[in-house]
Amino acid sequence: MNQFDEKNWARQIVKSSLQEILAGKFQVPSQEEMETFIRDKFSEPFDEYKLRTKMRKLHPEWSEVEISDDLERQQREQERESRTRMKWFIQSTIDEIEKLIKSLNQEITKWKVNNL
Repeated sequence: MNQFDEKNWARQIVKSSLQEILAGKFQVPSQEEMETFIRDKFSEPFDEYKLRTKMRKLHPEWSEVEISDDLERQQREQERESRTRMKWFIQSTIDEIEKLIKSLNQEITKWKVNNL
C-alpha cells in the first residue's frame, strides 16, 4: 500500500481539476466514484497455488477439503481487509481534497484583497 498516499492523490486530483475549482464548478468525487477509479489498483492478488503449497507443508495431516476451506477463509479475510483499507484511503483522500480546496480558496481570497 506504500504506492498510495492520500495526500499525493489529493494533490494530483486538485492539480488536474484546478480550472474547475477556480470556476467554482468542481465537485469532490464521491466514495463510489473514487472506489471505481482505484479498485483495480488497490486489490492484492491472492496466490492460491503458493498458499496451498505452503499449507501442505505446514499441515501435512490436513485433507484437501480442509486446505480448501482454509484457503477460502483466508481469501475472504484478505478481501475484507482490502475493502476496509480502500474505504479508509478513499475517505482520507476526500478529506485531504476538501482541505486543499479550502486552503486554495483562502489564498485566492487573500490575493484578491491585497491585489484588487
